[in-house]
Amino acid sequence: MLDVVRRRMRLIASMTVIAVLAAAFVTIWLVPPVYEAQAELIVNKPAEEDFSPLNWDTVVVNLQLMSTYRLLVSSQAVMHEVLNMNPDLPYTTRQLSGMVDVEVKDNTQIITLRVRDTDYERAMEITRLISRAFKAKVAEIMGADHVTIISDPNPEGSREPVSPNLALNVLAAFVLSLGCSLILAFALHQLDDTVRSADDLAALELPVFTVVPHVDMKDAIRRQKTKAERKAGEKAYAAH
Repeated sequence: MLDVVRRRMRLIASMTVIAVLAAAFVTIWLVPPVYEAQAELIVNKPAEEDFSPLNWDTVVVNLQLMSTYRLLVSSQAVMHEVLNMNPDLPYTTRQLSGMVDVEVKDNTQIITLRVRDTDYERAMEITRLISRAFKAKVAEIMGADHVTIISDPNPEGSREPVSPNLALNVLAAFVLSLGCSLILAFALHQLDDTVRSADDLAALELPVFTVVPHVDMKDAIRRQKTKAERKAGEKAYAAH
């Protein structure tokens, strides 16, 4: 196996280098950066009119409804409301739903809403609108305002893109290209039936009658020159 790798080292190295450079070029120049905006909401039933304290049963019910709220955040109804709030958004309701990532922390009533877009300002705007549209839709369906917006997207937050990840893409290209080049090297070795040495015949249990040694062309040319110079010297000595 090491001998196969050694023979095909040039192929393996060239494929790996080309793949890594291509991945870096595509990541830096062709793939647009994607930014992420985040908002946090809490779902909680408000106290009754007589200001009775919130009991444990209400909290349990709210926790059981978190899966429903999670689906409602990215529903078509909420996205339609978002487009009504800002008709200038260049997306459909289905596209907006695909941009939304909703996370519900275990045993909590907190919903983390994340939106990714190629424009940071637009990602913040969409996140803010989804938070308000979800809050209004829950109030419409439940008949009470159960949602409180804990934090809106921070315009002064990190503007670093979350993707593409240059290091990850280059590493993935390196691993994949190295694996593919090794597979190709072994495939070419299996398909190549050229006999290069007596050992190849010995492995096939075939007899070897003679072996033609390897001829170094540089050494052969040097010997020819030496012989020619020697003959020229002998002729000059014989003339004297």
